[in-house]
Amino acid sequence: MIKDALVASAARLAVPSAQAVQEYAAAAPVLANLLDDAMLARPDLPQLVGAGNVDMMRNNHRNHFKYMAATMTLYDAASFVETVAWVLRTYRAHGFALAYWPVMLEQTLQAVQQTLTPATAAQVAPFYEWLAEELQALARASELSTIWESGAPVRRPACGGIP
Repeated sequence: MIKDALVASAARLAVPSAQAVQEYAAAAPVLANLLDDAMLARPDLPQLVGAGNVDMMRNNHRNHFKYMAATMTLYDAASFVETVAWVLRTYRAHGFALAYWPVMLEQTLQAVQQTLTPATAAQVAPFYEWLAEELQALARASELSTIWESGAPVRRPACGGIP
């Protein structure tokens, strides 16, 4: 099953140190503003986010950095995969194109490299690289019911994480 493969892959991500997550979380407003500026400068923005969705995009950016900080603090690969799949489905239902995420992820990586210390950026970047690499699989997973909708038990790889 595609979600099982994604969870196994996500379980191999190294969780950033508490210090790196703290730096990332503290920089979240700056990162969100840099991401907003980069996206707003794109002439193809209406095609990426859909008509009338600029405010939704900006709100998503702020929530994204808060979510990622929380996720890196209490990392659970299964929850991460399910949440990202849900986000893709939800935002696409509001008019966001799948093409939005590669652009957003690349701009986010640039903001991370520009804003965070090299040590922290090196710990955070793999999450964004993983999202970019797995985007097509995550999009396919977004077409399936989430664990919250199905009521099915969560299957987690044996990785020493939260039981």
